[in-house]
Amino acid sequence: MEINYYKSIVLGIIQGLTEFLPISSSGHIVIAKELFFINSIGIFYEVFMHFGTSISIIVVFRKEITDIVFSFFTGIKYLLAKRSLNSELIKDRNFKLGIYIILATIPAGIAGVLFEGILLKLFENSFFVSIALIFTGIFLFSTRYIKEGNSNVKLFNSLLIGCAQALAIIPGISRSGMTVGLGLFLKIKREKAVRFSFFLSLPVILGATVLKLFEISNYNLNLEELIQIFIASLSAFFTGYIAIKLLLKVVIAGKFHIFSYYCILIGILGIVFFV
Repeated sequence: MEINYYKSIVLGIIQGLTEFLPISSSGHIVIAKELFFINSIGIFYEVFMHFGTSISIIVVFRKEITDIVFSFFTGIKYLLAKRSLNSELIKDRNFKLGIYIILATIPAGIAGVLFEGILLKLFENSFFVSIALIFTGIFLFSTRYIKEGNSNVKLFNSLLIGCAQALAIIPGISRSGMTVGLGLFLKIKREKAVRFSFFLSLPVILGATVLKLFEISNYNLNLEELIQIFIASLSAFFTGYIAIKLLLKVVIAGKFHIFSYYCILIGILGIVFFV
């Protein structure tokens, strides 16, 4: 069955809510395709729904992101001119965050290139996605026993979080669940862990969007399909905005594990339904 405007809205809502809530957006999109009898929505369609959610991050954290970008490029300009670090640059938290975000993005980029073919097959395997959702749920539940830390994001722990993001390219494994959860295990302060997770998603999503823009001619999209993609992206933006605000409150309150019950339940139902 083909995608229509109604399904575009529903898929966008699912994407927006599940991209940031730790319940796996990719896993829910795979299951939604099965439930709606959609043969394929195409990687281009999925990328632009992710793009819609990335815009919601930029809107919510526009000041922080602006500060990070400004400090990063100011610092790079200084390094190119002076070829050395000064004390102000070393102490500049936003400059270091920019470096950490770039370094932590590398593992996911490498994994995406190396395993693209395998990942495309996994996106069509609802049973595997259900198993991955259960794994996500178990990991989330384990965060229940973590006492709040008070550390900052640093070089080593940012690289570990980047590896967790790379693991989450597997459909059914939540990106926010893995990155925020690992941040909590590494004793990073709750609010800082969830904010870094949001910031870390931007290079991956925006990079994939730019790459797919160069491939648009290969998709032969008509006007109706483009409108459907726009509607889905807009739905993802609005629901993504809501999800960001909700996740911030839940994580800061120390209730991150509550999403585990949902993931495990949906995983079990998926196994029962799709086997």
